[in-house]
Amino acid sequence: MGATNVKSRWVDGNLVFYDNSGDIICTFDGSSRKLTFPATGILNLAAGSIATADLENESVTAAKLDGGVTIAALQESGVANFAAVDHADSSPVEIVAANGSGEGARDVLILAVASEAAAGEPDVDIGETSTVNKFIEDVGSGTWSEDDTFVAAGELTEEKALIATIATAGSGGALDVLALVF
Repeated sequence: MGATNVKSRWVDGNLVFYDNSGDIICTFDGSSRKLTFPATGILNLAAGSIATADLENESVTAAKLDGGVTIAALQESGVANFAAVDHADSSPVEIVAANGSGEGARDVLILAVASEAAAGEPDVDIGETSTVNKFIEDVGSGTWSEDDTFVAAGELTEEKALIATIATAGSGGALDVLALVF
């Protein structure tokens, strides 16, 4: 199961993640759409995982990242993936495509934010191919409110896709799912 020691809450329109000690892990700024880490924080990316038009075939330097890295750039490079999941969608909904044989397992950080309140207790699981509830089983137990946030992290098995499975549709509810792949 995908239980973690990471907590989150909305602070002044920003999504802030904390560890069990209450220390900030990272902040998603709701206005500027920047992901920031405290001075002691580290974002580890696999070698060659950032490949935007500005950085392709060049080394990543502090000067190049001075303006920040956008979610769009992360999506373009394959580091971030986004899927909107509605209670009535055909199941499963692919969030991250499977990788190839020999490419290894990938670490993922999953953020599911409710864009519509649940109604009729929809059962949405987030997992991988063949293990549909590996990361989150029954998001919010089918009773979430708009803007509720659910977080999970773990290892996405080689050759498996990250998916959302709608086990029970319910009568309402939608999630915006962002997955950062490392």
